[in-house]
Amino acid sequence: MFVLISLVLSMSPRPTMAKENVQTDWTRRVITHTITNSNSKLLHFRFMDQNEQEVSLTENSTSLQSDSLTQSPSTDLSSAALQSFRLTAPIRSALKGDSNLPASYDLRDSGVITSIKDQGNSGACWAFGTLKSAESNAIRKGFLTKNHADFSENHLAWFAFHPSERGGDKLITDGFYPISSDVDAAYTWGGSSLIALFTLARWSGVVSESTAPFQADTLAERSAMAQKMKKNGEVLRYRSNYHMQNATCYDAAPTSAWKNALMNTSALAAGMYYNTAYASKGSAGATYYQTAYAGSTAVKSSNHCVTIIGWDDNYSRLNFPSSHRPKSDGAWLVANSYGRKTDENGYFWLSYEEPSICDVYAFELEKNTKYDTNYQYDGFGWGSAIPDTTSPKGANIFRVRSDYNQNLKAVGIYTITDAQNVTIQIYKNVTSGYPTSGKLVKASTTTASIPYNGFHTITLAKPVALTGGSSFSVVVTYHSKNNTEAYLPIEGTGASTNRVQSLYNSETGQSFYYSPTANSWVDTSAAGQNNVCIKAFAKNTTPKPTISFRSAKIIVGKKETLKLPLTLKHITASQVRYKSSKKKIVSVTARGKIRAKKRGTATITAYGKNVKARIKIIVKKAPSSVALKAKKKVLKKGSALQLKVALSKHSASRKRTFRSSNPKVLKVSSSGIVYARKKGTATITVMTYNRHKAKLKLRVK
Repeated sequence: MFVLISLVLSMSPRPTMAKENVQTDWTRRVITHTITNSNSKLLHFRFMDQNEQEVSLTENSTSLQSDSLTQSPSTDLSSAALQSFRLTAPIRSALKGDSNLPASYDLRDSGVITSIKDQGNSGACWAFGTLKSAESNAIRKGFLTKNHADFSENHLAWFAFHPSERGGDKLITDGFYPISSDVDAAYTWGGSSLIALFTLARWSGVVSESTAPFQADTLAERSAMAQKMKKNGEVLRYRSNYHMQNATCYDAAPTSAWKNALMNTSALAAGMYYNTAYASKGSAGATYYQTAYAGSTAVKSSNHCVTIIGWDDNYSRLNFPSSHRPKSDGAWLVANSYGRKTDENGYFWLSYEEPSICDVYAFELEKNTKYDTNYQYDGFGWGSAIPDTTSPKGANIFRVRSDYNQNLKAVGIYTITDAQNVTIQIYKNVTSGYPTSGKLVKASTTTASIPYNGFHTITLAKPVALTGGSSFSVVVTYHSKNNTEAYLPIEGTGASTNRVQSLYNSETGQSFYYSPTANSWVDTSAAGQNNVCIKAFAKNTTPKPTISFRSAKIIVGKKETLKLPLTLKHITASQVRYKSSKKKIVSVTARGKIRAKKRGTATITAYGKNVKARIKIIVKKAPSSVALKAKKKVLKKGSALQLKVALSKHSASRKRTFRSSNPKVLKVSSSGIVYARKKGTATITVMTYNRHKAKLKLRVK
């Protein structure tokens, strides 16, 4: 059974101070996935905008056979199941936390938060919320100072809605496409922290603000920003100053976990329902608490992303207007993205009781030098999941880049539910189509207990040495507990509405799911689905030596000697050895010099440690005569002409020496091309390896 889980697109443009109107806000969330029968699946997409008009998309498609990927019985995601996927309001007990936490906290006091920004005339609040969290983490880790941590929301928003279309890119077409002719649609269609983490996980960002500045105070500025990205943005697609390491979702976590994350990790990006009618400002600061929606309806109505930067357990409920006042004290300190002229210099207090708070994420970064390669097939995260009560297992087979040997150091995975235990195994030199056919690297087998869902970089118990050009697989088991389903995240199969289209791409031989019933691995692409969401992170160790011949074969004459035309990279000539398949036909010295002994064919192998190359040597008769011919014997000054060498029948001479009697008139190259330099005459001579000669007189006019 495949389950398409929740995805939220939030968009709330800057309110009253916006100089020009922006398209209506909307929220995208998958509400249900019902298996109607064993042969079909029913996917429901619901799109919400501010006036709560609902648009639905239903996709019916043929399911896979029971011995393939659909191992679980047909089920309906009940309200209890939906709770685990954060489609209802998060349940947070003990809102004021435990006694070990301070009653109040403000990231501004410790300088671990950047200044208020302005999203201008755009719906990119989600990008601002995400990157303020990431900036906070970069400061806390000491990567940047408060005054230098400034990441590009433009870059994130653009590549979230512009999937790769480059040939050869394994992530080609994976992602969301706005169905709009507007060049700036990426900045107006909204988004979510989930979309942000899908984009960042593929190493599209983060980059500094100076790399792709965000400017959208007016429609003209927004359009100009989009035109510039359209023209020059492709070179920035996989540019990153820092890579996302983890993105942890705290939706269903206790409030104490939120507070610990604020104190130790980063600010928290968060979604909420925002309506200026519920925003107030008084002597105790700006406040927000709405009474229009409650419970799951409030979460479904979320339309804006902000950043939580602190809290105050004792913030009085009386600071909120009587018309919309919470029942208890306590509030989150929130940074908005509407500039410093709104709220209280851009900040407001959000009641602990606000029911619409959702998609609460902490984004953690790592330096872009930590790994050199991100092996991946999923370009836009998970859109579906394979559930199983017997611990679903997925795998990807990758091929190591050919130019370097590497150490595989970590694996990147998604989890859809909290409290998920996983086991990661690495196999080397696997056979195509069989993820566990190679050698299991037991010392690198890694188990992890992941408390909250999201994206996670898991360091292997021991790095795995990989040889350039070899194959390896990453096998991940999602352990189920107490006969409940665990979920293996995979890409979706694509869908569209009148507003947005999602596409995914995969090829056979990349991703696999283990079928307990068939007791075998199933290729997900061959079975009509797309890739398993597993990434592998490797660091270069030494360049991989390469040996290559400049041609696949050479033809020589009997008793001819020749130094083989060999190209070496990251290996010295003294490290190369040679071997002839037929020594009686062609012999080869330790330095790669061959001698043709008699007519026939032999193969010469040049080899070093874990690298080799072959060339075919064809031996013919030694020439008994040679002739030199030209299409014309009178050349114009400045022209060039290729001479033709004719040897006696069934003979060959690889070595041919050309000489001009007057190089000032006619210059000749080693391959027999003559260049007419000035008026006069000259004689060109060619000589074979066994010293047979031919001459040709030419004139330049």
